[in-house]
Amino acid sequence: MMMNNIISSLILSHKGKQVIVKCQYYTVFALLCCYSLFASTLYAQDKERVSVAILSTNDDQMVTYQQLFRQFETATGIRVDLQFYNDFTYKQRFDGWLESGNHDLLYWQAGERLKRLVDNQLVVPIDTLIDKEMLDQQYRQNALDIVTYDERVFALPLGQYIWGFYYNKTIFEKLDLRPPNNWHEFTVLVSALKENGVMPLVQSSYNDWPVLGWLDYFAIDIGGEAYRNELVQGRFGDAEQQRKLIDAFTYLVESELFLAPKHVWRWEETIPTLLHQQVGMTLIAQFVEGGIPSAALNSIGFFPFPYSDENQSDAEVAPMEVMIVPRASNRIENTTKLINFIIHYTAIDSFAPKLGWASVSNLQMENNLVSLRTESATKRLESAKTLLQYFDREASPSLSTLWAKTISESISSRSVKPITELVTGVRKLNKLTDSAETTSEVSIKENKSILNFSTMASFKGSFMASKILSKVYLNLGYETHINRFPSSESVIKSLSMGADGDLVRVATSAEIEKHSIRVPIPIAETDVVLIGRDKESCALKSQTLDSNSKIGISGDALKLHEWSRNLGGQFVAQEGVPLAWRNLADGSIDFLIAFEPEIYFRKKQLIRYCFKKLETIPAFHHLAKKNADLVPKVASELASFKQTSVYKEMLQEFGLGKLDYTHE
Repeated sequence: MMMNNIISSLILSHKGKQVIVKCQYYTVFALLCCYSLFASTLYAQDKERVSVAILSTNDDQMVTYQQLFRQFETATGIRVDLQFYNDFTYKQRFDGWLESGNHDLLYWQAGERLKRLVDNQLVVPIDTLIDKEMLDQQYRQNALDIVTYDERVFALPLGQYIWGFYYNKTIFEKLDLRPPNNWHEFTVLVSALKENGVMPLVQSSYNDWPVLGWLDYFAIDIGGEAYRNELVQGRFGDAEQQRKLIDAFTYLVESELFLAPKHVWRWEETIPTLLHQQVGMTLIAQFVEGGIPSAALNSIGFFPFPYSDENQSDAEVAPMEVMIVPRASNRIENTTKLINFIIHYTAIDSFAPKLGWASVSNLQMENNLVSLRTESATKRLESAKTLLQYFDREASPSLSTLWAKTISESISSRSVKPITELVTGVRKLNKLTDSAETTSEVSIKENKSILNFSTMASFKGSFMASKILSKVYLNLGYETHINRFPSSESVIKSLSMGADGDLVRVATSAEIEKHSIRVPIPIAETDVVLIGRDKESCALKSQTLDSNSKIGISGDALKLHEWSRNLGGQFVAQEGVPLAWRNLADGSIDFLIAFEPEIYFRKKQLIRYCFKKLETIPAFHHLAKKNADLVPKVASELASFKQTSVYKEMLQEFGLGKLDYTHE
């Protein structure tokens, strides 16, 4: 129900007390947001809770998500602090959530956007929380393949959808038109619509990205997955492929196919435009399903993109929506229970269709849950041999933005010239800078109140340092941004390229001191711990290991390398924290050296292992020399913050001083 500019008071009862929350709302969406804000206030008082953030596009989606999580609450008694955000706000806040650990389960997207998090070790592998055999049993293998890296499943698939043409069935029936099977039939269809006074297409171009669907499909049609991947990498193929790409866009933008091409249409406006019979079709993805009114469900049809070359029709653009667990989260036990609940048969089999997506379940869907449009899309997914993520989920941000703006410009001007300039090299790819490649100096020029710190991607304790220092710097009037790198060498290099400092470090070197100044007050103290695969192995007679013992380290820290040399044995190199722990579990190594928080959050998995404290060391923050004037201010503020209860709670939250060494 739509309500205009009304102030409503929700009177709710919590633990015998009435709580009044004033909410200004315009739609059901705002009311649900109001509920989420209220819930987050109450649930913050409950230890038995889990926090979830969702990117939602419409009211129906929010209702579906709420039903799922309320069922979990009823079944387990664990509170779900559920918060919804629109696309822009969600993506704007996402990186901050990965650092803060404010949310335990986050909506995200497969493809390069997920791989970036995996490479930076920002997410917990799902198969370390849930038995891999259960995942294999419940999910389609091609769905799991998309979220698997180095044989580990890093995200929980929610659903898939494809892009294609939504069309007005009444117009098609009146003109005796049918969905095309190939591109030639599509051009005939377009001509028939125009001859009968119907504008064939409406194109969403708000925020530019919806136009990239044309690029994906034209590329696949011209040269299959290989050529599409060339474009993703910023290359344009050989001369013949370039000519075909320009020809395809020439037909599209210069044939007067689009309704009001200069108008910046939001994707939410495309379906209403179809329903009002102002246009025949639109190229859009299935996320619009929730925006189709129930009374008009049978008025809108769907057909997949009609390729011209049947040999290329085995590839399909099929973005996958997923859930991830941030490494910064500390409510792993409750989050594990929630994930278990979601992957249960009844949840995954019915959840995706309710959102208008194709199910990722291995099990048969109930027919009454699937619309004809979703059924058509599902058949296409099943027939496609290759499933690709959307262009802007695979390409760099700058390349995606440049392509999207160029295509939008061509559509609005009804001229292929902008696209021709891009493909032929007149319009350069380096006009924009990727956010991932932006130096801290650039960011500071844009906003001097933001400080960019570098750290290694490997360590759980770095999230604690991030939380502590964000409080310290906020009190000094600064926001902090964290860039995570795969190695200590990369962090040091970033300091020479303009980073504002090194987030946290337990061992120094001449190279670090060359570029930075250590804040003299330690952030905290942490143990360096030796983990053995059996309880007897940690009973060392001296501080050395047997020469035949294989030893690994959990992350590329100088201190861990130092201890691996001191203990002797055979050092086994590995890439990344997940592989190090897997090597310990499968017997590839006998010992692992790690910092205290890493072990604390795995203590239930390591019940049969032994722990031996090697040393307790302070962890320090470093500021780049250009920020030398901040060092005494940060030291003073950090010293004050360490006296607060909030600081002590953070140490407890990350397990410092809580590890049991009694079974050494």
